[in-house]
Amino acid sequence: MVFRDRQTRRLAGELRRQRPEPPEQLLESLRDRFEPTARPLPRRRFAIAAVVPLFIVILLGAFGGLGYAASGTEQAVSAVRHVVAPVKQHKLVTLQRTAARSQYGGHLETICHKGHTITVDEHAVPAHLAHGDHLGPCR
Repeated sequence: MVFRDRQTRRLAGELRRQRPEPPEQLLESLRDRFEPTARPLPRRRFAIAAVVPLFIVILLGAFGGLGYAASGTEQAVSAVRHVVAPVKQHKLVTLQRTAARSQYGGHLETICHKGHTITVDEHAVPAHLAHGDHLGPCR
């Protein structure tokens, strides 16, 4: 506060000097109520916070690797099946399969169907081969 005249300033100073001090018990109870006690953070929370993301990364890496290995195994079995028990076909066909094509779709195969070259989903190929169609374009 700003006091303009001398008498008011003197009165304010006198009132401050005569102001009673609060009891120490009151100050301690207020201090205990409003000042939180410092508790050490449990180390278990830090351990969980570190272990859970690590576990998720390992889990995703393991299953991602298993999925990739399974698709590679499926392609190898398919290639062996064509070599060991070749289907009635007119020419040797090399299937162009890449990791990107397997992952993002585009599972289409070109076959010769009743004299016409068509593209079908890879799941329909066995049915077409069963009724006499062959892999690859028509000649």
